[in-house]
Amino acid sequence: MTFSTVRGGPTQKGLESVIVSANHGSAPNPSNVPEIQRQTLQKEIFMKVKFSLGIPICLFALTACIPPVPNLTPKLYLHPVKGPSGSQYPGTTITAVSTGITSGSISFQLPSGESCKGQWEPIPQNQSGSGLADSWDLVYGQGYFTKHVLGAKWRGKSKIAGNQRSEFLLEFYRDTSKDAPLLGVATDAVGNIYKVTQ
Repeated sequence: MTFSTVRGGPTQKGLESVIVSANHGSAPNPSNVPEIQRQTLQKEIFMKVKFSLGIPICLFALTACIPPVPNLTPKLYLHPVKGPSGSQYPGTTITAVSTGITSGSISFQLPSGESCKGQWEPIPQNQSGSGLADSWDLVYGQGYFTKHVLGAKWRGKSKIAGNQRSEFLLEFYRDTSKDAPLLGVATDAVGNIYKVTQ
């Protein structure tokens, strides 16, 4: 004997439309099927349909609840643009290690061997101005901060301190367009200005 189902929604009514057919195609009287077997069969089919529909629904719900957050790459690079560092250590790029998604830490070692570390956090989209606005324009061109960075949906900042009293201010942002790179600027207490990239 073979079993087939009439397609329907995952309701008891739809599951009751189970057709029991004999090997020769004849449809026996439902009374010939023991009641306990009929109920067991209906319950098994109902659970299978419910389970198969539940998995994609749960996955969709989880995906919908997770907001897209730009990834802060594990490595950032500080390129000297202006200041004494460029002449003291010509051609040297500082490699920083970052952690976290919505906040985290940034750490790096200076060419002098000094270790530096600080926490980064997001900048509210409605925050006006920046202490590094002039540095943004110096590194990326006049008016860049106002045109691209100010009001951006995803911005971050960090205050970084060294174990030999060096101090850095760092800001970065990422445009929401596809494959947009992370860009930023940094300054230190002795007048260096850095371009920050991934």
